[in-house]
Amino acid sequence: MFRTSLAERSPEQRDNIQRAATALDGAVLEPGEEWSFNRRVGPRTPERGYCKAPAFLEQDLTESVGGGICQVSSTVYNAAALAGLGIVERHPHQRRVQSVPPGRDATVWYGKADLRLVNRSGAPVRLSARVEDEMLTVRFWGDDPGARSIRLQTYPVAASLAGRRVFRTVRQVSVPGAGSQQETLSEDAYVTATGREARR
Repeated sequence: MFRTSLAERSPEQRDNIQRAATALDGAVLEPGEEWSFNRRVGPRTPERGYCKAPAFLEQDLTESVGGGICQVSSTVYNAAALAGLGIVERHPHQRRVQSVPPGRDATVWYGKADLRLVNRSGAPVRLSARVEDEMLTVRFWGDDPGARSIRLQTYPVAASLAGRRVFRTVRQVSVPGAGSQQETLSEDAYVTATGREARR
């Protein structure tokens, strides 16, 4: 389960976020199934009810139909990583965003950039996405795989690139009596912020 705040989102962004969350809610990932955010949510167009709202495209803050959707995909990404799901495709923003820690964002752009997950367990997993009390909450439900704890750690890499700061995100899965396993999920290079961060 993972939550992000909607406190500073515009009414248009909130509407887009609610619409995408409604589309996601109730999705089921069968064992071995590869799941696509874009396929589930569909195109973000005015005809489908999406509004023009602030969004970061490449490095520029602009108005885009469906602005705010990347907060949904980023929240899904974090919930999926904490649930132990496999990450098949995920793209960071060019700049750090406010809704999640650096290295933990997931930008989506229909037809160009997707968030794709795979259910590596032997049982179906259900996705829940709800907007309540100024918060977006995403959960993945499934049969208990046994006692284990999953932790995400993100830290800056000392040898960052010129004009960019690099963050590494690691997932650690601990099972009592069986030790722990560590997996590097990403190393993301963000353009050094010169103004306010992306509001997605």
